[in-house]
Amino acid sequence: MPQSILIIHNTLPSYRRELFALLGSWFQIDLYISETASESLKGVPGVQISPLSGQGRKGALQQLKEKKYAAVVTGNWDTPQQLWGFYSVAKYCRKQNVPYLVWSEEWAWPMTWRRKLVQPIISTLVQNASAVIVPGVRSEQHFLQMGVRAKKIFWAPNASRVEVREASFKESTLPQILSVARFLPRKGLDVLCKSFASMHVPAELILFGADDSQAPGYRQKLEQLCYALDIASRVHFIRDDGDVSAKVQAYANCDIFILASTAQPIAEPWGLVVNEVMEFAKPVVVTDAVGSANDLVQDDVNGFIVRAGDTNTLTRALDTLASQSSLREQFGRASKERIVNFSYERMAEGFAQALRSVVKG
Repeated sequence: MPQSILIIHNTLPSYRRELFALLGSWFQIDLYISETASESLKGVPGVQISPLSGQGRKGALQQLKEKKYAAVVTGNWDTPQQLWGFYSVAKYCRKQNVPYLVWSEEWAWPMTWRRKLVQPIISTLVQNASAVIVPGVRSEQHFLQMGVRAKKIFWAPNASRVEVREASFKESTLPQILSVARFLPRKGLDVLCKSFASMHVPAELILFGADDSQAPGYRQKLEQLCYALDIASRVHFIRDDGDVSAKVQAYANCDIFILASTAQPIAEPWGLVVNEVMEFAKPVVVTDAVGSANDLVQDDVNGFIVRAGDTNTLTRALDTLASQSSLREQFGRASKERIVNFSYERMAEGFAQALRSVVKG
């Protein structure tokens, strides 16, 4: 009989489907989510999905009292409600001698006065966890600095899977630089446009993304910036309407991929678009504000890591790749080889190792 595991998570994005399906083949998984957008994960084998429906962690805590679990996976504390839920579940688990594990991508968080106020609570809850599951090196370093012992930390490298396809016909012969990101200031798209304008090598820039309610009108501001920089004829905005095939085709068609995120107001937790484009054997340029930078990108091997907000360094990186097709091919092959290690199978196995390290029997 598989052991019962309660997982409390904030969302159910489609890219987690394979992870939970694999975990559901090894354990009996009850999954509680704090957001109700769960349609894409309904029917995952071995996984019972229950939305919290705005009740915070009260529903999950009640479930803990009604059913015996071998372990609980939790770890959301971004909002006061989530922190209170994390605290309540952790406190109950310790009282009942049920191991709880923290699953988090956090590696950099602005130390606002609110965060400073609750940081001791978060640190204590994390230190008392039976295990901490992280996606990569930056999160590991973050939790080590928070006081978690190294033997408690387990890697479950983030994964995403897309259908690789061939590039379609392109009318232009110019190197095509692609960014896939929501139209938000923290994605660094204004910095990217300025860097692109300073390039010495002619190229095209594709900005593929969706408007975001957090920054209404930001895409229009970017368009105005492109006109002011006299690059509007070589910058193409493609609206992301949720059609995965359009994004996949953009990956296939590009020559260089860039994720130019900044650290303001928060850094990029990971950046799964980098995983996805590397499946297409593309060279990648990322900033040091991207959580996956040190895991997915080896500087001068499959791409470049540049300082966030540094237009000069970003321009040099783009010029270097745009001017050398052989280097793009070399870096692209390295990307394809590197991304093999970031599979759902490896992610699920890391997750399972953490669970087996604390579950009795």
